[in-house]
Amino acid sequence: MTKDPEELASHVQQVSSGGKSLPPVDTWTPELSGDIDIRITRDGQWLYRGVPLKREAITRLFATILRREEDGEYYLVTPVEKWRIQVEDAPSLPTR
Repeated sequence: MTKDPEELASHVQQVSSGGKSLPPVDTWTPELSGDIDIRITRDGQWLYRGVPLKREAITRLFATILRREEDGEYYLVTPVEKWRIQVEDAPSLPTR
């Protein structure tokens, strides 16, 4: 398990179907891996350790695995990992 966005994105790409459909994050139930220093700002910018994520492909990928849970927190979810992130305002989520 990793807190590095590049490695997490690589893992997501490996487990995704490779198609254009969205990952079935609603069916994935991994244990909490912890907090990752990713924040989505009010203007929609994704930051890692306070620095904007440079690869737009990563932010698009992460948007497909972003889930808000009953506790009101936001998580990046894969079949085996679940990382809590900070969101300043309601993010734009892909339509499922």
